[in-house]
Amino acid sequence: MMKIRYTIALVAIAGLICSTAPAQDFPNVNKALADNAALVYWQAFSLLPEFNDAEQETLDDLLDGNQPGAKATKTVRRANESLRLMHRAAKHSQCEWGLEYNRGAEMGLPHLSQARKLSRLACARARIRFSEGKNEAAIDDVLAAVF
Repeated sequence: MMKIRYTIALVAIAGLICSTAPAQDFPNVNKALADNAALVYWQAFSLLPEFNDAEQETLDDLLDGNQPGAKATKTVRRANESLRLMHRAAKHSQCEWGLEYNRGAEMGLPHLSQARKLSRLACARARIRFSEGKNEAAIDDVLAAVF
């Protein structure tokens, strides 16, 4: 029983340390990569939920101007972790996707469809937040979607 308490305490302390210390304070963090927003966006993309047809229709209706309701709020809430990461990424000063610019018009943009999904979700949440009178949070969502 004592080992379990000790382990839980260590995990809690490690979580606090890791969540509050900036990446550059850790000796093994590649400082050149730590400020690359693209790495955070990829994390956000990987956590995007899959929406069924009804949920997608709810999102489309919301973005087409319909009033948000409980169904839309519940649907958008499923993407909160991706949206949190999007806000984090938007604060970075650099964003290098590692694209093959030398390919010109044939350059692949593998992140584009996921970025579009994430931006649409941010706009949907902003619409919900505006309807709830949370204007500052809504504006933050719109700005994060743009940057």
